[in-house]
Parts: sequence; structure tokens; C-alpha cells
Amino acid sequence: MKIAKSTIILLVFVLMLSIFVANVADLISVDSHLPDETLRDNNGWWTRPKYYDIGNSYDHLIWFLQISDLHISIFKDPSRISELKEFCNMTVDSINPAVVLASGDLTDAKNEDEMGSKQILKEWQYYKYVIDETNIKERTLWLDVRGNHDNFNV
Repeated sequence: MKIAKSTIILLVFVLMLSIFVANVADLISVDSHLPDETLRDNNGWWTRPKYYDIGNSYDHLIWFLQISDLHISIFKDPSRISELKEFCNMTVDSINPAVVLASGDLTDAKNEDEMGSKQILKEWQYYKYVIDETNIKERTLWLDVRGNHDNFNV
């Protein structure tokens, strides 16, 4: 395979331009002040954040769990429902967090042939059923956030 001279020149030019841009970006800094200088230069508007010396104490610690991408589906992998039950009953009880965050893609929202997508009521009913059956909301604060499958039928 023969490479044209102009192709090599173009590649070298792009490489040199990339190096130049990287060096210029390295010179530009948004952290021009050290934290102590910022505290001095603000005319008393900001104060230092409180410092907690945790030491061996658990007084200022909060445990939370985050679970994501459950993809509860009526067409694929029915074990996801039982795994969510197990998570609610065993994992949450073992860790005993103050908060559980279910962060997105709670349902799969895919058609059986996976060629399209839409919100499927039965998937949401399964999700609600597990949450209600396990009484998870009585043991911790359960927060769920919608993901792209939950919002946009993706």
C-alpha cells in the first residue's frame, strides 16, 4: 500500500497542531489561587468549611447504597425481579444504609423483538410490587431516579 506524500504531511501537521493546542491548554489555568489565597482575597465573604476530625468515631458517617440499571423486563431475564427482591431483603438489611438510590433504567422498556421501545406498564408494576412486598421504604429512604429507558423509551 502506497502512502502519498501529502497524507504524511497532513498527519505530521495534525500531530504538531495537537501538541501545540495541548501546550497552550496546559498554560491556561483556572486554579490561579491557592485555597488560602482565595480565603484572604474574598473580603470576608467566604469562610473556611468546617473540619470534622472523625477519628475513630462514626458520628458523622452516613451509609448509602446505589443501585443502577435494573432493567426489569417482562421479555428478558425474569431473574432480575428476584435479584431485586434479594437486594432489598438481604443486601440492604446487611448494610442498613440511611438511603438507597436506584439510579436509572429501572425498567427495560424494550419490545419483545427489541426492535422498538415503549413504556410497558407491567414492568413498572413488577418494580412497584417488589418495593411494596419487601417493605423497603419502611427500613430506609428509597429514592429512584429515572434513566433514559425510563424517560425516553430508549
